[in-house]
Amino acid sequence: MSQLNDIAIFSALKQAGIPSQDQPAFYALAISEATGDPNATGPVIHSNDCSNGQQAIGLFQIVLACHPDVSRSCALDPVCAAKKAYAISGNGTNFSPWSSFGNQTYKDAFSKGKSIVATLYGITHVTDPITGSTPVLGGVQKAGQDVLGIPGQLAQAGLNKISEVVKSFAPIALLAVAFIVVLIMALAELRGKAVQEILPVPKSQ
Repeated sequence: MSQLNDIAIFSALKQAGIPSQDQPAFYALAISEATGDPNATGPVIHSNDCSNGQQAIGLFQIVLACHPDVSRSCALDPVCAAKKAYAISGNGTNFSPWSSFGNQTYKDAFSKGKSIVATLYGITHVTDPITGSTPVLGGVQKAGQDVLGIPGQLAQAGLNKISEVVKSFAPIALLAVAFIVVLIMALAELRGKAVQEILPVPKSQ
């Protein structure tokens, strides 16, 4: 299997059951750790823990010796590996096992991942797993997206419904305006007649 494109990676994340708001972080993990290659194998690790002399493998660079519940075939399968990576991270709360999050090289891929979920799901507020910040995508609120916490698709549907209602009442509004205009003209005419009746008629000389 060759390097996965963005659509394939997000498809794997979705199939793995990772919540949409957490997907940018795991997209960043797949890109920054394995360049999107589900068969990626990292260098031999030299450390004082379970990873010493081992290699991280797969799209999410899992060290099998440190996670005996993860088989090699699972680590090399994007969906299975995504499920395990999500569990290893404490459901998206701890990315310390991966060096790209420690040295901040995940950031560019994370930013791209946020843009992708904004397009896919209308989500513009995504929490950075390291800094904990939740900046709005692009620094501005996009129309129809995440309005008052409502996902973009729902917000847009609401706006469309309001537009339909307004359009349906447009003919009634025009009739009401026409009626008011006619009423004003009628009242003006009646007032004119009343004034003529009240004012004395000039006597002829």
